[in-house]
Amino acid sequence: MQKLLSLVLALLPLILHTAVFAESQELKLGSISILQGEGASWGTAAKNGVTMAADALNSQGGVLGRKVAVEFQDDQGDPKKTISAFRQLTDVSHV
Repeated sequence: MQKLLSLVLALLPLILHTAVFAESQELKLGSISILQGEGASWGTAAKNGVTMAADALNSQGGVLGRKVAVEFQDDQGDPKKTISAFRQLTDVSHV
């Protein structure tokens, strides 16, 4: 029992630091849509809707106390650019 208590006490600062750090981070979301070219009106409408939803969530304290941040990528309706946008969101921005 003493070993368990010693282990918990030793790990407590790490656990508390991780919990505080996790709560302070933003909840990052990514969105890929057509923002330029043919079909941009649909993509812009979607972007506006996502922005409004994120703003509404953030005005109510976010999700589980974390603010929502959305990164938008434009694929211009091109499947190759969609793949590039996805890689940008996942590999570079870590969304």
